[in-house]
Amino acid sequence: MHTLTPAITLKTLPQGKHHCITTIFSPLGLLTFFAKQGQSLYYDFREALIPLSLGVYNLDHSPPKMRKLLFAEVKNTFTTIKSELPLLQAAGKMTQSILGSQWQEKPSQELFSLFLNFLHRLPESKNPEMFAATFLLKLLQYEGILDLSTTCAACKKTILSASFYRHKGRKFCIEHSPESAVMIENEEEKILHALVHAKRFQDLLHLSNFHLEFSEKITLMFDSVFHEDKHKKLPQSNGSA
Repeated sequence: MHTLTPAITLKTLPQGKHHCITTIFSPLGLLTFFAKQGQSLYYDFREALIPLSLGVYNLDHSPPKMRKLLFAEVKNTFTTIKSELPLLQAAGKMTQSILGSQWQEKPSQELFSLFLNFLHRLPESKNPEMFAATFLLKLLQYEGILDLSTTCAACKKTILSASFYRHKGRKFCIEHSPESAVMIENEEEKILHALVHAKRFQDLLHLSNFHLEFSEKITLMFDSVFHEDKHKKLPQSNGSA
């Protein structure tokens, strides 16, 4: 069975001396494939295996074996992002958020389009770290786990204080905040709502010029939902192909 899909390369790991295993993000979700001789300098599709490469990938799939790369054509290497460290770090944060939150082969057309658009607009941002944090918020919203109500998840009372706490996407009053919750000021909550509801990237770029401390809080909020030790079961490697 063949799969032809646009995708963005997220990571490539060596497999033996000459081969590699690559994970891409596509409208079909995360897909992982085996590239025979992928580490070779003369491999035809080597550029398509480099992280942060947008391309079209033709994969062969014979379950339970891992997919194999048949052909790839690179469409965009995001050269500007890769040439500036702050942009590369921001793109890396978004990449890791996809790897840490999505399951293999979970269809994600909307999220793929969102991720691609964020990468395209990232070089325009004056605050790449906050722009990447905005993507984390959008991802939480996409997954339906970002509480935008005005009530505490524990006591169900309206939060009237100047600050409150967020944990695992939910809101808590000061009295019922979990130990590892992140404190949010009302001003920050207003920015959060504006970012989540913004429909135009020009608005997102403007709103992302907020202070860096808030981006750190967003990252902590995201990490409280999606942990690094989340395991994804991959198909059987076809190292002998």
